[in-house]
Amino acid sequence: MRLIKNIAIFLFCLSAYLSNAQINSLNFAEMCMNIGEYPQAVEHLTNYIQRHPDESIGYIKRAQAYGASGQLDLQALDLKTAQEINLVKTNMYINKDYRSKVIAKKTYNYGKSDDLFGKSPIRLTDYNKWLNSTDLGEEQMRVINNVLRSAIVYDFDAVKELTTSNSFQGIPSYLKYDMLGLYELKRGNFEKASELFNQSIADNDTYAMAYHNLGISYYLRSEMTQAIDALQSAITLDSNIPLFYYSKAKVNESINPSGALDYYEKAIELDDEYNEAMLDYSILLKSLGQFGQGSIYLNNGLRGLDNDLEKRFVKGSILLVEGDYLSAIDIFDDFLAQQPNDAEALYNRGLSHILVSNYDAGCRDLNQSSKTLTDSSRLEIINQLCSTVNNPFDN
Repeated sequence: MRLIKNIAIFLFCLSAYLSNAQINSLNFAEMCMNIGEYPQAVEHLTNYIQRHPDESIGYIKRAQAYGASGQLDLQALDLKTAQEINLVKTNMYINKDYRSKVIAKKTYNYGKSDDLFGKSPIRLTDYNKWLNSTDLGEEQMRVINNVLRSAIVYDFDAVKELTTSNSFQGIPSYLKYDMLGLYELKRGNFEKASELFNQSIADNDTYAMAYHNLGISYYLRSEMTQAIDALQSAITLDSNIPLFYYSKAKVNESINPSGALDYYEKAIELDDEYNEAMLDYSILLKSLGQFGQGSIYLNNGLRGLDNDLEKRFVKGSILLVEGDYLSAIDIFDDFLAQQPNDAEALYNRGLSHILVSNYDAGCRDLNQSSKTLTDSSRLEIINQLCSTVNNPFDN
């Protein structure tokens, strides 16, 4: 079915004269971009610009197509023109980091993925794969899982209580050091965490998870060579743990982005429901110009966020950051049908509407959200976007 769909889209992309309607022209260009037909996308957008030379959106979209096809000089010219027409709108479109900073967040930090990664190297499913292969007793397994679950949500009081319990004292020393290392890692004491992980390895040099966690602690101390070596040691000891490949991808991404692709692919091969890996893989693919494949993995990763209301909010917010504004609006429509007065959802839907030029709908949402929002920076954005006599997004 996907092949048939792509063939149909390709046939649409062959002609840049399919429609004189504004929305169709932009939509067809987007379709062409999604399957990598960048010259056809440029042709659609050039026709659109000829009809609407004073609107920034055509230049913004064509700049994206030029960038994806490696025509960086032409991309820069289009971005400069777009900024001259409307600086606010252009920066909102082209700067994902800016969108990430200004959207409303709940409990999930999708703004800076490195921070999220650094603070969340625990994956219970991968821990339990190893624990289930040991001869640990039921009570020991329970206390280890409770320590891990408490560390994930930063419940340091619970971790401290658990690690001083009689049940904890009965687990092997290498696991004690690993648990205590995770506790220090979560608290941001990376050097102390490294010491504890090294002690765990000294007590059991076949315990792969300690090498992984040591690699994370080195990474967070910007000791990249040691981080990569420790993560490779974890993979050598156990080549079937998806988390090890995901973490190595993240570390490699900060040094050599294209070198991280194989590790993401291996993590997803081992666990085809590894949503975090699919999301980060999709973002990397898009940053390397592979928009079509990146969109596929983004959609696959986002499927795992449909299970409850809070995750739906997260999904909508990720789509907004990644530039899929219409899909974000659909998600927030569903969310607000159940929580009609949620200020954060109204705010994010308002921004999404504005970024597809639904200015009136966007400002209705933003102004409604301002009645209960307390964040001064977002209130200032609402004031900037919706309190002027002239619509700042007219162009």
